[in-house]
Amino acid sequence: MRCGMHITIQNFGFNSRVKCFIADGFYEFPVRIHQFTEIQYIIEGELELAIDGKTEHLKAGDIAVISPFRSHSLRSSPDSKRWILIVSGNFIQDYLSGESDLIRGESCSFTASDGLSAYIRQNLFDMGDRILDLDGDKRLMMRIRSLAYPILEEYIQKIPTSKTEMKSNALSAVIMYLGEHFTENVTRSSVGAALGYSASYISHVIECIPEMNFSSLVNALRVERSKEMLKDKRFNMLNIALECGFGSERTFYRVFKDFTGLSPKKYASLGAACDTKKAPRKHVI
Repeated sequence: MRCGMHITIQNFGFNSRVKCFIADGFYEFPVRIHQFTEIQYIIEGELELAIDGKTEHLKAGDIAVISPFRSHSLRSSPDSKRWILIVSGNFIQDYLSGESDLIRGESCSFTASDGLSAYIRQNLFDMGDRILDLDGDKRLMMRIRSLAYPILEEYIQKIPTSKTEMKSNALSAVIMYLGEHFTENVTRSSVGAALGYSASYISHVIECIPEMNFSSLVNALRVERSKEMLKDKRFNMLNIALECGFGSERTFYRVFKDFTGLSPKKYASLGAACDTKKAPRKHVI
């Protein structure tokens, strides 16, 4: 059975960085998790968002706040237009003033109040496909905060908080550790020893991600890395398999196809279009 989980581990999450843009038309993303917070405001159309295995339906005026390390997938309608703000962990931690570094509610979406919705529509802007560092631009930092903070405040007021902070923080630590060591011969015991947890607790933490266990998480990270290497014609399949920690070319082929539904060679020929489906742009702000 195809797993289709995408794990995004980037340096994006460790600095005061943001990405802010408009997405319009049909998009479909498979299940993924990442370590930054993503805010989506629905300007037009609809969005179907599955968060930790639970589907939520959003329409114009709704907002989704996807906190770090929550599994999610999405599918937007052909007539959709969404304002998307992606912010680093440090940015959110600063907002919370020393509380939990993850905002995690029982759901991730809510209907914005009339005042908030009007404010967003009047002040949203598109920075394009760029990641910007806020530390060197105080004016931009204030502009982003003036949009993000009211959204997060209303989210916290409207969505009951799930009591999973300890597990969430442990999951963050596990995923970040594996993001640096997945090419090695990692085990639950070795990860637990490095982080101060028992092997059984490592399993317990990872299993809060639907349809995920330790082995599939490690393999998901390896598959993501192999996708990047498949874009570089200098590497052959055996090089990629060993570099990503699969141990053999045969294992690489089997695991890669389980996750993507394609052989590595087929994926390389099709490129990134395999992961994201997108209709032609219809309108741009």
